[in-house]
Amino acid sequence: MFQLKTIKKQKKYRRDFEGMGEGLVLLKVESEVKNAGYNYHLFYRNGKKPPLDIAINPNDFSIEYASFFLQDELIRVENGISEIVYSDDNLLIFSEGFTIDTTNLSFTKDFEVFFSENNLIILEAGIKNSVCGYSLTEANYILVAENNNIVGLALKNISLNEMKVLREVKVI
Repeated sequence: MFQLKTIKKQKKYRRDFEGMGEGLVLLKVESEVKNAGYNYHLFYRNGKKPPLDIAINPNDFSIEYASFFLQDELIRVENGISEIVYSDDNLLIFSEGFTIDTTNLSFTKDFEVFFSENNLIILEAGIKNSVCGYSLTEANYILVAENNNIVGLALKNISLNEMKVLREVKVI
């Protein structure tokens, strides 16, 4: 499996919502300064669409980017989601499973996508307990449940332009 370590903020990230046609949008939070080489990847697949992808810099184990495809699904508008306890700390992600020959670790998970209080929450289906949100920026978080289990993303303070992209591709 893998281990998580919290650190104080080191990188700057930017967020992008890229509409790719009706019913398809890529949500991505990425480092402003990119790693020149390859990255390690944690892929969370469900067998139906591209995964939640967390790319990890193999040199310092920081998060290079986190991305999620919304594909042929609607964002649910609701307030009744798990409690999220937000932290200002960043994460480093280590795994003995990563090697020069094994740069991807894949897991099977289904996710639900919620819009609540101007926040977009991507959360593993069935998670009902509170989760911790570890900061990429003041508005973007990696969600972690007990046992260092990565369970999603929280994208806070959705802008008017981001909402426009979601409406144009008809996912909300």
